[in-house]
Amino acid sequence: FGVSLVGMLPFAMGALCGFPLGVRCAVDLYRRGRLTATEAEQAISFSNNTGPAFLIAGVGHGLFKDKRIGLWLYVLQIACALLSGFLLHKLLPDSKRRLAPLTTSATTTDTSLATIIKKSTFSMLSVCGMIVAFSIPMSFAPVLLKNPVLLSFFCSFLEVGGAAALAAKLYVSTPVAAMLALTNAVCFGGLSVHL
Repeated sequence: FGVSLVGMLPFAMGALCGFPLGVRCAVDLYRRGRLTATEAEQAISFSNNTGPAFLIAGVGHGLFKDKRIGLWLYVLQIACALLSGFLLHKLLPDSKRRLAPLTTSATTTDTSLATIIKKSTFSMLSVCGMIVAFSIPMSFAPVLLKNPVLLSFFCSFLEVGGAAALAAKLYVSTPVAAMLALTNAVCFGGLSVHL
């Protein structure tokens, strides 16, 4: 995957806890001098994943009334993330990347309980803010896109939660299209996650 063993920690955190924890972990390891810039960039490329709780309980059980759908989505997402990490490492070997000098943060990281809670709260608010911001164009999308299949695919590029809800409605009439749109939303994560 083009990262040291420590560089797999962001993947594990992203796979177990969901976004944005994997990316934050990679950035923190880079700032602490545990990863090079190249390793951090590579780790980020396959560490930004949806957590199992959201997919299995929220999407599978909550929207589709079938936990197996959520479990299969989770397995597929992790497989896609690993494949992406492997392919990016093979297609862009370290020698072809720009190598930034390794720098460490001059300030020490505050690990007090109060600081950890504040940072966690800020992360949650950031994610919630993106969800709210992207729900606005998703609420206007049905006016422009009357076809429910096109609507579901369009929204799968914006925000994963809203796209999952649309796919669940579409599943009754067009299950294959619904699963394709949902898979795209989960594996891509939506623009809201990337921002």
